[in-house]
Amino acid sequence: MTLLLIINVLGSLMGHAQNKKDLVYMAYVELMDTQNNPKGLLYEVLDSAVVLFVGKDPLSKAGPGAEYKYITIPSKQIYRIKLRTKGKVARSAKKGALYGIVVGLALGGLEAVAYEADPWIDADVGELLLIGSLSGAMSGAMYGAIIGSFKTKIPINGNQQRFSYQKDFLRGHAFKMPDNVQSPQL
Repeated sequence: MTLLLIINVLGSLMGHAQNKKDLVYMAYVELMDTQNNPKGLLYEVLDSAVVLFVGKDPLSKAGPGAEYKYITIPSKQIYRIKLRTKGKVARSAKKGALYGIVVGLALGGLEAVAYEADPWIDADVGELLLIGSLSGAMSGAMYGAIIGSFKTKIPINGNQQRFSYQKDFLRGHAFKMPDNVQSPQL
């Protein structure tokens, strides 16, 4: 019980409960007839198209007179849209490392208690805790990165009816411009 409390407190300190409004979603759009699949920030979802910001980060150039690069993709050309929050793999690896450290410390402590009675093993409690936390951090980061690399897949298959069905979900994940930045005219 105490271990779960520690994991939850440490997770929230790392920003585990990040506000959904602050998340920026990367959209990977697979097209029906080409290998040149665009990716960018999901900016807007129209009645029969999606609009993406393309390039590295549109807000890095934000300011008066900033020009934005965006692309409009009609729903009839979209095979599938994959969504993932920007920076999710790194955040998941950090969370996994943190959880791994906590679990590794607990297991290292259990090993220290078990090895105290064994005269053949000459290991210090601190060494066992360090080994447990390091191995837990490495394996936790690896598992976190693997879990964070998954994307939400939305099949469209060039079908306007399927696109219309998914519009509200996609609109909920569209990028919101900050109040001090003027939106581009579509």
